Amino acid sequence: MNIIIRFTTEKDIPQVLRIENDNFAEPWTKEMFNIMLRKEFLQNVEESHNFYVCENNSKIIGYIIWENEYFFNKDEGFLYYIGYVMNFAVVQEERSKIIIDFYDKIREEIM
Repeated sequence: MNIIIRFTTEKDIPQVLRIENDNFAEPWTKEMFNIMLRKEFLQNVEESHNFYVCENNSKIIGYIIWENEYFFNKDEGFLYYIGYVMNFAVVQEERSKIIIDFYDKIREEIM
């Protein structure tokens, strides 16, 4: 396996949509993915969410979209960095082989 995790590009959207439609009864639309890609719903906040794809031998086999958020706890005087997975899917035939590696590589990217 030659696993690569990278930012999603516009040309990846058709493959992402195929994976989305194969995995969910109520899939996100193309426009929803394009909005995530363009980050147009954000209000001057760069990098508040991330949209990555996972490739194996140049074929997209999964994707993840997560939102970053900072939370300041006044009582502790500490700033926490938290994230929420908004969407995540892996092609069915690769799931058992790849999902743990995909998750670990994503964790490395954000930690």
